Order: sequence, then structure tokens, then C-alpha cells
Amino acid sequence: METPEPSKPPELSTGALLGRVVAANFAALLVLGSVGGFIGMLALPVLNLVIGVALLFTAHRKLGKVMLVSGLVVALLGLGTCALILSNLRVSH
Repeated sequence: METPEPSKPPELSTGALLGRVVAANFAALLVLGSVGGFIGMLALPVLNLVIGVALLFTAHRKLGKVMLVSGLVVALLGLGTCALILSNLRVSH
């Protein structure tokens, strides 16, 4: 008599993983913004990149790739926002 192999749960799609990462980033942004202020919010893209690189070397490669893309997008948005703020500053001597 053969014993049935335990079936693996279906792997999440990239969209579902990205949705979870975005939700986690939003929650982390709220927490880091209230606890660490501006510096805490600047740490978010760095945390995404570090976690993404670490996940690339585990069984969760797909999640690692999504985290890297998310970290790069958040970093580019932050860089663009900082550039926009700095371009609107008027310095009078």
C-alpha cells in the first residue's frame, strides 16, 4: 500500500507577494515614522534591500527578488521627493 505524499501548498504569485510586501512596508513606515522620525523612514529602503539580498540565498528567492525591487522603488521615490523638496528651497544670503 502506497502512502500519499504530502502535497505542498501552492506557491504565491508575484502579485500576491508584492501585495504582502507593500502592506508590510506601509506598516513599517507608520511604525518607523512614529518611533524613529525621519531617520527611521530613511532606513526602510535599506532594510528592504538587505532583507531582499538575504532572501536570495534561501529557498525564498522569489520573495527576495520582490523585496529588492520594492526597496529600489522606495529608494527612488524617496530620492525624487528629497530632490523636489531641495529644489523648492530658497536660500537668501
